[in-house]
Amino acid sequence: DRIHGRETPAVARLHLQPGVEPDGDVLRLPDGVARITCSKPVRTEESRWASGFGRVEPTVALAADVTPGTLVTRLDW
Repeated sequence: DRIHGRETPAVARLHLQPGVEPDGDVLRLPDGVARITCSKPVRTEESRWASGFGRVEPTVALAADVTPGTLVTRLDW
């Protein structure tokens, strides 16, 4: 995606399903691993996963500041 216009602070987030554990640039999945690379520093934040109506579970999200400039993210699995 490309966003045009005036730069304002923004954060890109990838909300992880419970059971997916971030470990550096590796995401440990219940049945394997995935690797994520990002052009900006990535941090973890507390998040929630809605697995169904009335069910909310704690989890984490990966977050990266988008501005100023460009954010490039690659996910391999």
